[in-house]
Amino acid sequence: MQGTSHDLHSIFSMRAEGEIHPLTLPEQIAEAVFRAIIEGEYELGERIREEELSRRFQVSRGPVREALRILEKDSVVVILPHRGAHVTELSAKEVQDIFSIRKALIGLAIRGFDALAEADLDEIDRQVGEMQELAARNESDAAHADYARASARLHLFIAARSDNKRLVEMIRSLARQTYRYTLLALGSPEARRRSAETWAEMAALLRKGRMRHAADLAEELIDRSRAAASARLERKSAG
Repeated sequence: MQGTSHDLHSIFSMRAEGEIHPLTLPEQIAEAVFRAIIEGEYELGERIREEELSRRFQVSRGPVREALRILEKDSVVVILPHRGAHVTELSAKEVQDIFSIRKALIGLAIRGFDALAEADLDEIDRQVGEMQELAARNESDAAHADYARASARLHLFIAARSDNKRLVEMIRSLARQTYRYTLLALGSPEARRRSAETWAEMAALLRKGRMRHAADLAEELIDRSRAAASARLERKSAG
């Protein structure tokens, strides 16, 4: 099956140990459907029809149903009895819930680091540099999406350095639904610029072994994203 974004594949197919694993057919379909959702092909609350996906990907309904169950587990769709799968709505309450959990988990992960390998620190610096370049392209809608993907990828890369694999899997399980709100939070050039600056500070602290201070910054970044996503949702509701 073709058409799955390599960037999204890299983000959401990461194992606890940080390695990328080959996607099964249902996982490939789940990635493609998720991409269609975040790109606006489906409206919030819209039904996703199994028969249409079967035709689109030229597969039986079995892999399609499994793909939709993957997305339901990640809170991207809800499967209703006799009504099928529907795209979940975005809500201010869910922003608070998800980002509160994410903040606690990433803080716990980073504070638990003893030291990071030089190769990991170099990779973090490389990804931060890429994000700074994307933040500078502030006039571009494509830069917005690219920056959100880069942010999610780095977040999961750092989390995966933890020795607590159950913690990493919990962080990863929130990744898809968090990503939808992160797109809202990073909608302005100023938000992306501040985000890139914070990531750069965090990378410097990690290199110095100042894990507690790096965790504080990570939590601050998540708080800002939560506030920005909530504000965008409130404006949409008011409009």
